[in-house]
Amino acid sequence: MTIIAMGVVFIALALLYLIFKTTGRLMKRDIRKQWIARKEMREKKGMPEYADKETSNGEITGEINAVLALTLYLYSSELHDAENTVLTINKVSRTYSPWSSKIYGLRKLPN
Repeated sequence: MTIIAMGVVFIALALLYLIFKTTGRLMKRDIRKQWIARKEMREKKGMPEYADKETSNGEITGEINAVLALTLYLYSSELHDAENTVLTINKVSRTYSPWSSKIYGLRKLPN
């Protein structure tokens, strides 16, 4: 019975491995097809690609630097919300609590 159970587990693991491996390959293939199709559409319409914004020596233009700086600034400003930092912790005057009472933990024996 132990051998059968271990066999079932190993077969299930092998099947999961194959399923995940083929799913990854299919997704990779679909992404490549979509990327190629989009590139062909841009070429047909005569639209410039975003990667062509670099100069001939491989430097990034000032437009891209400005956009990156603006997005980083906006992202960092949204991370921190303006919150009220006043703590209001009030001390309770009574220290008795039924949770700390030992009376409720004792059992009465029946007579």
